[in-house]
Amino acid sequence: MCLVCKAACLSAPALRLAAVAAAAAPALNAAVATFPAPIDLRWFADFAAMGVARVNDQSVGTGAGVRQFVLLRKARAAVARIGA
Repeated sequence: MCLVCKAACLSAPALRLAAVAAAAAPALNAAVATFPAPIDLRWFADFAAMGVARVNDQSVGTGAGVRQFVLLRKARAAVARIGA
């Protein structure tokens, strides 16, 4: 059973404590592939319940992720050429 399911069985004070821990966790933005998105969503919910991190994700697909990676590399290379 995942932590989210266990949290639903806890008492009200424990749920409030879990909510405070999740709110204090760092926030991450992520773009995930669509195929593993269901398991990613479950893991992200578990992370939030544990207070590890809150993940704001978007299922954009592998092709979009590759394009973002290539554009980021090109942008970093351009900055490096300007700075050199």
